[in-house]
Amino acid sequence: MNFSEINDKELKELLRGLSFAIKKIGKEYFKLNLASEDNKDHYKYRERVYCYEFYHQLRNTLGCDYPYVINGEIDKKDHPIIASNKNPDFVIHNPGNMKQNFVIMEVKNLEGFSKSKRKNDIEKFITFFEECNYQYAIYLIYGEKENENTFKKNRENLEEQIKKKLSGSDKNLKYKKVIVLWHNDIRGEIDYDIISLPKKQRRL
Repeated sequence: MNFSEINDKELKELLRGLSFAIKKIGKEYFKLNLASEDNKDHYKYRERVYCYEFYHQLRNTLGCDYPYVINGEIDKKDHPIIASNKNPDFVIHNPGNMKQNFVIMEVKNLEGFSKSKRKNDIEKFITFFEECNYQYAIYLIYGEKENENTFKKNRENLEEQIKKKLSGSDKNLKYKKVIVLWHNDIRGEIDYDIISLPKKQRRL
């Protein structure tokens, strides 16, 4: 996947790394088989299982030369600058320098993809755009599609929710982008949407 419409060199490198890392996630991490008394398969999505393997594969993919550090679930409690107590799943940044905050990232499985949970994640993106000077947000959504029409509707609703939150901000978020990655195939195939304010809605 080339991400040809992305001009930022470090972001494009990150997205290509994400794409490769996702392809390396095995089915045992994509969906966990739970033990049961009936000796039948009981598969469930477990976000921490997925995230830990994703983090491992992404670190291996990007290597030591990537110019930003990838940290998972940093607790912002007692941070000397950041007042928010929201803890994203991942941040890509250079610790100790607020001017080097690059990407905030949230991961969600389709079973837990309710409107209220989407709302919480999007509000987290907006908070880190406004208060922490992060440049981009990545929303990684994984899980097999059970119904194509429901999936399509969720995808459309998510874009509307994100654009509404971006346009409703008191801060100027006209250049902020949310990249949504859809990992809906156990083989690692992904699709993506790049969401930002249309030019006519951007505040000057």
